Amino acid sequence: MLAAFRGRLRAHDARTERRLVLAGLALALHFAAWIASLRYASVAISTLLVCTTPVWTEAYAVARRRRLDPYAAISVTGALAGVAIVVGLPDRANTPLGIALALCGALAISTYLLIVRGTDARYDTLAVTARTYAYAAVALGIAVAATHDPFPPLADARAWGGILAMALISQLFGHTAMNSAVRVVSPTFVGTMTLLEPVIAALLAAAIFGERLGATTALGAAIILGAIAVALRGEGLTERTERVNDGRGEEQRMDTLPRLEQLRVDDLADGPIETDPGRFVDDDELLALNERLGPIGVERFADGTLLVSPPAGFESASRNAELTFQVRGWCKATRAGHVGDSSGGVHFPDTAMLAPDTTFVSHASWAAGVTDRAFPQLVPDAVFELLSKTDRPRIVMKKAETYVRCGVKLVVLIDPYRRRVHVARGGAGLRDLGEVASLDCSPEMPGFVLNVDDVIRARP
Repeated sequence: MLAAFRGRLRAHDARTERRLVLAGLALALHFAAWIASLRYASVAISTLLVCTTPVWTEAYAVARRRRLDPYAAISVTGALAGVAIVVGLPDRANTPLGIALALCGALAISTYLLIVRGTDARYDTLAVTARTYAYAAVALGIAVAATHDPFPPLADARAWGGILAMALISQLFGHTAMNSAVRVVSPTFVGTMTLLEPVIAALLAAAIFGERLGATTALGAAIILGAIAVALRGEGLTERTERVNDGRGEEQRMDTLPRLEQLRVDDLADGPIETDPGRFVDDDELLALNERLGPIGVERFADGTLLVSPPAGFESASRNAELTFQVRGWCKATRAGHVGDSSGGVHFPDTAMLAPDTTFVSHASWAAGVTDRAFPQLVPDAVFELLSKTDRPRIVMKKAETYVRCGVKLVVLIDPYRRRVHVARGGAGLRDLGEVASLDCSPEMPGFVLNVDDVIRARP
């Protein structure tokens, strides 16, 4: 109801809607398999196996980047060892079915986190959870009806109180927090943090039910906390941010540019990253950093954060070439100004240094700018961005917002995978034009009609 009231149920993209249906089904499978496993396996074994979620998310990440993150490997292994100590030995026989169901629950929630991680940025946490929770509820309701699994008696206040508590606390707050976190940090890190669950459960049991905390529980908790500290360290390195004391009792950010210089293309297998370098990186440093990193591109937003992007694949490169070819052809024929591609950056009035896929600058705008430097300080008349497979919609939208805010007259965003075009004109926000074969770029680019179909079809 809250999502509907706030307009979060509007469908922005059919592909994302289908992905969220799949995510909801994965969430339903997670709950169904985990709860069912308790009938055939001990609580200890079931809990331990369901806690292997970060193993599967990291396995997926390794398969994509073809390299094991040592911090993730150490933290996941240590945390699972700690969980094994906390939950203790099995208290009854475990059947292969129980073990399989528990592992199925872990794989299902891993799939859920990975799907949510890649959700279109136009779907915020409320929009995502409103859909996935509803789909999961419907799927579980159908499963209950099909298996004739009875509900607790209406008079059983204890049972319904427990169900209500799980819905309002565990699901509404716990799982929703996970949904929000996984959009910012890695699924492996989120999964590792959930391994605190048995530790917190033991502490609550001691506080509420008077259960005694044994030495093994304390040891397991210490190991889990140590593993999470390793995970935090690894995630911090991924974000390339640290804090150090400057000797005067004040905290300042460490210059992390040396670490950025050591980046490899494989480190960006999951797509572009935003990172806080700890201080403002000026244009000269940014140019030197781009020269050292070679195919990896580094841009700067006005808030000082850096956008580090892997090279585009050949498919995207072909489309970019067609896009720039069309703009360049029009500009050459009309002698209207200058055209640049993604290898050339522009210093915008708000200090952002961004490199649109294609940039058009009229002679008047060029003359009004400061152009005797590597990154000319000016406001282009038109910019074009073309989404690639590695691009994150949230980051591309952030770039588009920068262009609009800085006064770019025409901003065009092309999504070749959904065949959609978004346009912003005259300082207004992006408008979804849907599927269009061509785009009239007048009056900002008089007489120029972009053949969108040719751009989308330009692939090997």
